[in-house]
Amino acid sequence: MALTRFQAALRGLQADGPKVLQLLEEHITKSYDASAPVTAAWSSKPGDCAKKFPPTAPETGKDIDELLSDVRENMLPHLTHWQHPKFMAYYPASSSTPAILGETLTAGLGNIGLQWVSNPVGTELEVVVMDWLAKLVLGGDGKHFLHTSGLGGGLIQGTAGEALINVVVAARMAKLREISRKGGSSYRNLVNQDDSFYDTPEDLFFHPDSTKLVFYTGDAHFSIPKACRVAGVRCRKIKPSIREETGNFGLTPEDVGPVIEEDIKNGLIPAGIILNYGTTNTCGYDAISDFQALKEQHNLWIHLDAAYAGPSLILPERQGTTGKEILETCTSFNFNGSKWFMAGFDSAFLFVAERRLLTSAMSATGGFMSKTEATSLYAPEFKDWGLPLGRRNRALRIWMVMSHFGVEGLQEFLRNAIFCADALRVALATKPDVFRLPVQTDLGLVVFQLLDQDKKEKKDVSSVERHQSLCDHLSSANFFVLMSDLNGEPMIRVALGGVLTEASHIEDLFSEIENFLM
Repeated sequence: MALTRFQAALRGLQADGPKVLQLLEEHITKSYDASAPVTAAWSSKPGDCAKKFPPTAPETGKDIDELLSDVRENMLPHLTHWQHPKFMAYYPASSSTPAILGETLTAGLGNIGLQWVSNPVGTELEVVVMDWLAKLVLGGDGKHFLHTSGLGGGLIQGTAGEALINVVVAARMAKLREISRKGGSSYRNLVNQDDSFYDTPEDLFFHPDSTKLVFYTGDAHFSIPKACRVAGVRCRKIKPSIREETGNFGLTPEDVGPVIEEDIKNGLIPAGIILNYGTTNTCGYDAISDFQALKEQHNLWIHLDAAYAGPSLILPERQGTTGKEILETCTSFNFNGSKWFMAGFDSAFLFVAERRLLTSAMSATGGFMSKTEATSLYAPEFKDWGLPLGRRNRALRIWMVMSHFGVEGLQEFLRNAIFCADALRVALATKPDVFRLPVQTDLGLVVFQLLDQDKKEKKDVSSVERHQSLCDHLSSANFFVLMSDLNGEPMIRVALGGVLTEASHIEDLFSEIENFLM
């Protein structure tokens, strides 16, 4: 029987697959060339790419050769190259060959993780790699954050923002369940008109005290207030101070405690604190273990957002007591594999100390699902741990990255970024009359401010204009660096950690900064 065109398309990988790999190889090779433009955004405007495509879908199909030609001609010229060695904006989004091939395998295998029976290897491999990760970042003993503990465990999310939504929703439900069981509300069963309180997730979502719940955070990513909005709870962003221990901004109980007490006086209910390990703007660290007393006093959910800096904990010299502090203080924590771990986008790792805290909020099923019970440690119903029912087999990509590089390779990659950042910090520090380092940073992020006035200017320019002028100058030298704000003052953020970035690029960067000042 002749294959249909659709069947033939699925079986055409041997002919067409190498063409895609060749395109990617050409693209990645160009990325090694630091002189290649880092972004098309500097030479184009919104709409330039879109106008190359017809306003309606094509009536007849194209073969793969035609499609790849369109990619080369209409898409590649409009890319921002996040893997470029001079891409130093936002945060790194490091990828690698095993990540790319792992993603290809995931797409080709086409398995959907609805539950264990729908994709046994996807579920079990996720259990394995998440336990690997927990042991690495927590100092060799993940304890209750391991699947094999039977208590908690980890799951792979698309982004840290998704992880935070899961956490805030689950923490909200945990607090409402606590209130309900204590009889702290007059909310009654509207069907039976008795005194029993609603204990199911669906009922608790409408608990009248839900609008009183408050979560607290410091110099946090804006994903945290967004997660609180989605969950329908209040978010208090508290301005942190410089911690003497770190020389950077970090939240302490002294910052949060008075705000909690004031909220309680006003009839609000503290539900959780979202701490940071490596804040987005300055890579500051909150005082994790110091929050243990507040946690116990108010029965708070303590979450640690380590989206960027989390991978650094696999370095023995970075571990210190942080792993122990997470184990003893945190209800949950997350970090990304897509920023500084060479795992590619999307990959965010969320760990909880007690899995029931997620499943009691997220559990749902339907008659079409397999009637199986998650009794095995290797068969968790991940659909009950988060929002989506269907889940991609991201674990395959993470397994390929970790297995290909090994722990030693991952550590070498992280140390290279820190080495490059240290080199830039040292260079900036040699000219204290020109540059100010407003906070101490110790990973791949470097922040600095310009102090002196540009003598070539005939008139004074604002500090904001001057910092932006430096970014513009760097872009003319093909460096993608962005300005940020620190307490109302401009500063430059240089985010290192790309796979292709080397010490020579840092030397070129500092040379261009000096050229700007001449």
